Amino acid sequence: MKALISILSEPHFYIINKIWDELEDNFGVKKIKDIFPYPHFTWNISGNKLENIEEILLNKISILEPFEVQTSGLGIFTGDRNVLYVPIKLSRKLYAYHKYIWEIYEDKSQNVEYYSPEEWFPHITLASEDINRENIGNIVSYLSKRQLNFKIKINSISLIDETELGFNIIKTFNFKMK
Repeated sequence: MKALISILSEPHFYIINKIWDELEDNFGVKKIKDIFPYPHFTWNISGNKLENIEEILLNKISILEPFEVQTSGLGIFTGDRNVLYVPIKLSRKLYAYHKYIWEIYEDKSQNVEYYSPEEWFPHITLASEDINRENIGNIVSYLSKRQLNFKIKINSISLIDETELGFNIIKTFNFKMK
């Protein structure tokens, strides 16, 4: 599986890493950090058959301009696999960039439908896999005291690949510098 992500810029990279460390120290929750230790949000996930995708992404992403995303609060995806996250407000620019990226990928692979422009819910994952009914209440209570409203500058997109040990960054594509 391959994915396109934006790794958070400082100081937000540090802030989310610190929260991950606190969740590990206080609740034993560390799976997200073990899988991919870079605070980020995901643009798209697809299969592995992406011919010439690096060259295509280099040409398509280098024309995008840096922008900011706004986060607000704390959220939970429920179901078989709970996910605790910081929601990202879907601004017009973020939606337009996401749609543009979706269309690049659409011709090259099988997209995961919940990353489609109609379904996508941008977020920064704080915990998944090792949260459950027994610990989620205490974790939410702990994090509810936090101010999680950030303006985060986004200036690149990274292509990552899943391995047996987690995810690796294949290449980072920088946006056009102003």
